Order: sequence, then structure tokens, then C-alpha cells
Amino acid sequence: ADNFKILKNQDGTMSLVLVKDKIYPEPGNDLKKICFEKSNSFTIKEPNNEQIKIFATSACSFCDDMGVPDFFRFPGKLVDMVQHTDYTVLVAMDEKQQVIGGIIWHWISRKLIEFSGPFVFKEDFAESPEEQLIIGFLESVGKSDAMGVYSQYCAGKLSDEYFEVIGRLPVYDHKAEKTEISVCFRQLKEDTGAVS
Repeated sequence: ADNFKILKNQDGTMSLVLVKDKIYPEPGNDLKKICFEKSNSFTIKEPNNEQIKIFATSACSFCDDMGVPDFFRFPGKLVDMVQHTDYTVLVAMDEKQQVIGGIIWHWISRKLIEFSGPFVFKEDFAESPEEQLIIGFLESVGKSDAMGVYSQYCAGKLSDEYFEVIGRLPVYDHKAEKTEISVCFRQLKEDTGAVS
């Protein structure tokens, strides 16, 4: 719903701001799993807008909404979130330029990053797309000021190897079947404290 907000500016003046909500189309419930062509290799890269949409749609299709963030149901919304630097995405793409997986993250405070994934849709490679997505993510955030990363949607088999599992959350699918997903954390930097 559209609404107005009154904001106080740094110079002490007031502004009246119109917040207009954008409506995003949701793909139908008849999503079909993509049939991938045979490929031998893949690369990890930052995606373009169309690849972000394919990543979101594929994650919902392949992962049956288990541990997939709700906003993935609206691929156009995810593109806007990435364009406005709220979120960062890495995808795994095979040599035929098919999106075969991805991982997404965003800052939730000045020192903590939340991530979701990695979500992998094709795994028959010599190297693990899941592992390479985790490594790409950790290399990217390791250069930042973040003290740690965590996920409530830690997908994949390697989460225990790269992250400390601090708990498991029960998740119920549309058939009311229970699955547990790992809540993961990894400390990136030591907090040396402060001197007064």
C-alpha cells in the first residue's frame, strides 16, 4: 500500500515523502524444473538481471521453498534489491551459460552479514558448485569489515564443513512435512575489544 512519511532532515527541516509500493508479478505455481544440457565445467560470477531472475525461479522450483527466502517468489523484486545494493548475489554458471546455482547475502548491521544458500540445481561436475559458491562468498565478504556471517537458510551439504552449526530450525512444507534446516555462523575476524 502506498503511504506518506514525514522525515526530519539533518538540517532540522521536515520532508513529506510519498512511498509508492511497486507490485511484482509472481511466477505461476506450475514452475517446471529446468532440464540442463550436459556440461563439464562452471564458473562463479556476479549475475546480470536475467540470471538473477533465473536463479530465484530455479531455487523455488528445485528447493521446494525449503529454506528459500520468501522474496525469491518475486524474481523482479530480487533484481531491484540487488540493483539498490541491499543484496549481493553470486551464481554458478556452466559453460553453456546455464545458471546452476547461487548464493545471496546482505548486511544486517555494521559488522554482521546474513546469507542464504548455496542453492545448487546441477551437481555432476568434477568440482563442487556448492563448495565453490561458499568459497566465492567467503572471499568476497572476507575483504569487508564484517566480524561474522550467519544464515537461517543454510542450504547444502557442506554447511557443517565451512560454518559452525549453532542450531536447527524445523521447517514445514506445503504438505505439512517437517524438515530441519541448519542455522550456521562463521566468525571472520577476532573482536579485539576497545581501549578506553
